[in-house]
Amino acid sequence: RGVEEEAMLRRAAAQRPLLLIARRAVFSSDAGSSDAGSAAILRGSSTAAVHADALEDHGGGRMATAHDVSPPLSLSTTFTCPEPGSDGHVYSRISNPTRERCETLLGAIEGTPSSPARAVLYASGLAATFGALSRLLPSRVAISGGYHGTHQVLEQLQRISGGASCNPIPLPTPEDAAAVLREGDVVWLETPRNPD
Repeated sequence: RGVEEEAMLRRAAAQRPLLLIARRAVFSSDAGSSDAGSAAILRGSSTAAVHADALEDHGGGRMATAHDVSPPLSLSTTFTCPEPGSDGHVYSRISNPTRERCETLLGAIEGTPSSPARAVLYASGLAATFGALSRLLPSRVAISGGYHGTHQVLEQLQRISGGASCNPIPLPTPEDAAAVLREGDVVWLETPRNPD
């Protein structure tokens, strides 16, 4: 498998000249882990912040940008429809190259070879709020003040769950937290906070 990785790294290095320098450093210090995959080897490193997308896209697919050293921002909202069953972008609200590239880079920075990470970007803070709370679905959310949209998300999730999830409770003081909070509760803090 080391030969395949070497070929993949050379193809990626042709797109991004600095990768070749990074590859040498990675393999000289991490020679025993060549079967972990090139992208996995770089996870959590500063090199991953610049080159993880090229390593993930070694097939020249969704993130191919010819020979750009610094990939362009994709401002398109629609894309040529891919063949049925193939992988590609259709509409920017679903996916787009810039967001996918950023998610790949952030996941590579946050992950490690033994614990890969995946990043998800949202178009707004409220979308991220809905994503996090709908994924966690806590029975209670300790909150004080906060954005009115956050409270609307809590109300929607309460309604959808029949009142079983996302019930707001007053944010306890640090001294009372152990007595008030239960396992599975979410403590919701926002900054900057709307003034009361």
